[in-house]
Amino acid sequence: MKFKIFVLFQIITLNLYGQFNNSYYLTKDSDTLHYFKYEKPISEKLNLIKPEESKNFFRFSSSKYYLELSEDSNRYIFYADEIWEGKKTGEVFIKEIILVESYRA
Repeated sequence: MKFKIFVLFQIITLNLYGQFNNSYYLTKDSDTLHYFKYEKPISEKLNLIKPEESKNFFRFSSSKYYLELSEDSNRYIFYADEIWEGKKTGEVFIKEIILVESYRA
């Protein structure tokens, strides 16, 4: 009897806490889509450190500000698109402020 209760309990808990193979579709507000469409081109344009480079760095960013700290790069970047009459013109304003000189010990 204990074995039957144990098996029943296992079946119930597997159904409650199991992982189901659900399909997730990208929408226009998905994180992955947002990164590849908006963030990645900006980070390439600003020459930011890529996480794949295996460097130790810290980056804090909002939609238009980037603070990047590492052994190679200590800078604060302001990025803005020119908007004229509610439409982007394609012009981009980039201002980079070097915080401290980079050094190697």
